[in-house]
Parts: sequence; C-alpha cells; structure tokens
Amino acid sequence: MPAATTPVLPTDPGARKAWSHYVGKEAAAKQYFSRMMGAEGSKSVIVKRSELQKGQGDEITTLITAKLQGAPRVGTERLEGTEKRITQFDTKIKIGLIREGVNVGSIMDEQRTGQQLGAIGREVLADWLAEYMEQFIHCHIAGDVGIGACFTNVRGIDGNFKKIEMPLLPIDEKHRLIGPTGNVAANALTDANVIKLTTLTIAARNKLSKMYGGINGASKIEKANVGGKSLYVACLPPEVMADLRGDVGDNGWVAWQNALVRNMGTKAGPFVDGGGMYDNMIVDETPCGTYLDGFGAGGAVTAARSFVMGAGAVAFAQGRKGLKDGLSVELEEDADDRGHERVIHMKAIFDATRVHYKDMAHAMLTIDTGFTRAPGGDI
Repeated sequence: MPAATTPVLPTDPGARKAWSHYVGKEAAAKQYFSRMMGAEGSKSVIVKRSELQKGQGDEITTLITAKLQGAPRVGTERLEGTEKRITQFDTKIKIGLIREGVNVGSIMDEQRTGQQLGAIGREVLADWLAEYMEQFIHCHIAGDVGIGACFTNVRGIDGNFKKIEMPLLPIDEKHRLIGPTGNVAANALTDANVIKLTTLTIAARNKLSKMYGGINGASKIEKANVGGKSLYVACLPPEVMADLRGDVGDNGWVAWQNALVRNMGTKAGPFVDGGGMYDNMIVDETPCGTYLDGFGAGGAVTAARSFVMGAGAVAFAQGRKGLKDGLSVELEEDADDRGHERVIHMKAIFDATRVHYKDMAHAMLTIDTGFTRAPGGDI
C-alpha cells in the first residue's frame, strides 16, 4: 500500500523558503570568487559581512586591522610610552536591492513539454545570479568594466557598469603595473608586451614584498588563506593565462609547473588545476576578463587587466532587512495573464567594493599587458 503523501503547493511559505535558500546557495557556490570569500576577521581575499538588520540604502562597516611593525624594546630599554598602536581603518559599503524575474511559460507549455518549468526557471535564475555576482565582484576588483563582450549581466543599456550603490574605484598608480616588466609607459605598450613568468616573480612579487607600511603610506599586502595555505592570488584573463602557459624555456611557466608536480606529487593537484603556483602565489584563470582600450601609440592597443590580491582586498556586504524570513535571496512565484503564465521573481540585497587605505588599493595591484588574441576571437 503506497505511503500517504501531503502535497506542497507553490504558495506554501515553507516551499518558497526552501526554493529561495536553494537559489541563493546555488548561486553563491557557483560563482568564481566564492572560494576566496571568508567572514570578517579571516585572512580571506574577499571579506564578507552579513547584517540581519540592514536593508536597502543602509551602510555596513567592515573593519580592517593593519599589522604591527617596527623594532621591539631590548634589554633595559623603557617600554612604557612606546607601545605600538593598532592601526585600524574601516570600509563602509552602502548596500542596495537587485531584482530579476523569469517568465517560465504557460500552463499549456508545461503540459506540452512534460517539464517542470518552475524548477527549470529556478535553476536558470540561480545560474544568472551566480554569473551576475561573479561579474559584479570582478568589475569592482578591476575598477573598470572595460570593453568587449564580457560582463553582459552588469552593463546597463548604455553599455556602462550598472552599479547598485557603490561606484567602481579606479586603481591608483602606486598599485598599477603596465607591461611584462611592470614599468612600460601606457602609450608605449604593444600587443607583443604579453605577460611572462618574470612579470609575476619579479615585477609583481617584488612590489608586493616592499609594500610594508611602506611605499607612500600604503599598507602591507598580506598573504591570504587559500585552501589552508598562506598565498597571494593572481587572477588572469583567459588570453593572458594562455600567454603565460606559452612562456617556455628553462625558466618558463611550463618548466616551473613540472617542477611543482615533481616536488609535491599528488598534493600539487589543487594548485595546478586552477592554473598553477609559483613562489607562494597561486595563479588562476578568470571566466571573463577586463579589457581596456587607449594604450599604445595613438591609443590603438587594447590591454588585458590581471590582478594580484592578498588578504582583505575586497569587502562584500549583504543585508536581509526587508526580505521575508530574513533570507539572503528571496524567491517568489507569481502569475501573469490571469494565472495563465507563471513568473518567478528574485530579490537580493548586497554590494561590494575594493578596500582602500589612504585613497589607495589596500591589498592588491593590477597588471595591464598586451595579449595574444585567439584567431578570429572576440574579447
């Protein structure tokens, strides 16, 4: 005898809450930067803070603490009055509301196809939200939406970045490298000035190590906790990653990755799968890339922007006030055309920003290089 069942209607608040949780959880897990996120106080690249009582238009403050520096008192030297002060600064994020909806078709469509169109609609929304968050965070890190076909989910009808509340912050010159050596003039960059292993090992790595309190008051870039290891994270657009993989020779990228596998064996898997690792820096390929025009003679060269990040480079804030049940993502099913068509609506309240200290990027730098385009490929 079949077990008794209790039907759950789409209007049931428990079902709506479960679906909302599913869409929010799926989107958060799918988006590229999710593995770099951690709670406030963690050594994550992206510091995430959630405030249950914050809603549309409210501000959330994230606190950043700088490392102590300087020599200690020695022997009988007096300590009183020389104690080091903890340097702290905060990043304020004004969060806002985003909404999106999908029309999953009519009752007849569901009967004709035999498909659960509501379930398909929720899956499509989860995929869209994951891509949106991924592109949204990427643009805030890069400080620009750039040109090309990437970032379609965050561009308004005018083609520019469509902000929620926080504007994109341009990268300051102290945290910007140009060309494979890091010091090429913008108007001298060529397509052939592609990234090399030395771009990461010499130009970027040296600058990272010297930013201790330090260069014009910049705060130190600390390594982030990635997979239980203390590392810098370099994110490269697909074309730039391809150029790096093409850097051959005894001191090229391929040689170093082969050495990594030989030395670490199976433990090298998580680092090689993502792209590779060198000198406490994990190098990964981003799904999209920021491409900027106006470089080279006459502004005829397009550059691709990579970035290297440490702990606390980005702040991500999420509110829940005003959403039913305090959900991170609110999902509701509705009907149009007198109940003939089913519509799913989504709401979420959040925003992001690159962390700045003394009007400079706190824990990252960018690298603008030429790149090799795929034959007939668009950016």
